[in-house]
Amino acid sequence: MNISDFKTQNLVNLSNFGDLDIIPEHAEYKYGTFSDLKETITLRTYGKLFSISRVAIINDDLNAFTAIPARMGRAAARMVGDEAYAVLTTNPTMAQDSVALFHSSHNNLITAGAVPSITTLNVGFTQMALQTDPSGSTLNIAPAYLIVPRALENTSRTLVAAQYDPAGTAGTLTPNSFQNRVQVVSDARLDTFNAAGWFLASNPNNIGTVVVGYLNGNQTPYMEQMDHFTQDGVA
Repeated sequence: MNISDFKTQNLVNLSNFGDLDIIPEHAEYKYGTFSDLKETITLRTYGKLFSISRVAIINDDLNAFTAIPARMGRAAARMVGDEAYAVLTTNPTMAQDSVALFHSSHNNLITAGAVPSITTLNVGFTQMALQTDPSGSTLNIAPAYLIVPRALENTSRTLVAAQYDPAGTAGTLTPNSFQNRVQVVSDARLDTFNAAGWFLASNPNNIGTVVVGYLNGNQTPYMEQMDHFTQDGVA
């Protein structure tokens, strides 16, 4: 998402358009309405300095300092991921109803410790399909991503790729109705949060999920170099 300044921005959750009416002969058309809820997003600035003395530059026989810009760039990219995954791991309170994002009243929780399986995926798919928009209309969302900690990556990829239910027994195997229906995404950030926890997410092109904002579309970090004035070296 592109944001033009550091003011708090509203993210509007607009409902579906209402169902169309039957129009009898000579009858008038009626106006439809939308309803909406909102969350907010605010930009923050991130940065860090690194100082290199003149002596260190001259003595750098192994060219170690040539790798510093790349490492700083990776740190910046890592920060974006940290912010995005924090939305999942901190379970923030939603502005629209003052209830945590993942909550029983939102019908988006599966029993703790229930690893991905045919049974738990079916529960998750059903709960996501039954989610409603601000007007109460059923959204019928289909998950596109299964987001898991690294500890569950192998189990999840095996489940999604299997032709038959991996939990079945020889002679009684049943077809895997979830084969190739979601893409597995794993991240070690989730292991430190809950090595048995996992999430389902829709395709963001169909409905919003976690929103990351950038100032005027600047999605890559930039670096500035400054010579020290009172000592030899650069920052």
